[in-house]
Amino acid sequence: FSSLANRMLDSGYNLLAIDLRAHGISDGTYCTFGAKEKEDISMFVDFLKSENKLPIGIWGRSLGGAVALQSLATDKRISFGIIESTFSSFDNICKDYFEKYAGFRLDFLVDFAIWRTGYLANFNADIEHPKESCARITQQVFMAHGCEDDFISMHYGKENFDALASKQKEFVEVPLAGHANLWQAGGEPYFQKVFAFIH
Repeated sequence: FSSLANRMLDSGYNLLAIDLRAHGISDGTYCTFGAKEKEDISMFVDFLKSENKLPIGIWGRSLGGAVALQSLATDKRISFGIIESTFSSFDNICKDYFEKYAGFRLDFLVDFAIWRTGYLANFNADIEHPKESCARITQQVFMAHGCEDDFISMHYGKENFDALASKQKEFVEVPLAGHANLWQAGGEPYFQKVFAFIH
């Protein structure tokens, strides 16, 4: 994300780039898929609000997009969101990933693994799904998804979009984009749409 960060800084935006807990160089042993991460985001918002009174937005992709949706639902100090290539249900995406890598579906085993994850990481694994969060989001939201995403189906992105309570929202389908190359496939026209939304 460093190239995006530099572009935003060059365009005059203030920027706080973070690693989620248990990612990158952040502390933490476990990811909680938004259950605790949304609280971390609220602490970052506390910090930003203490520094200035400018509007705050959040930009997240994949898991980061799911965390961003949960954060938008719980912290109304966040004015807008840019959400890319994320899932609508934690349960469903776990089962999809299991099937993708194992070659078969075994839902009861995944259900147990989700429960075990919550037990180990000390969070309620029956977390609010991103789609459920969307029903409580009234801020402006820009969503995008790659048409060729074979990790997280664009169907999930559209479920989230349809569930949004926001009056101002936009969904962009990016042709030829998979899960990891949304920006490359979308190119400059994609970024022009994103920055027009931010403006």
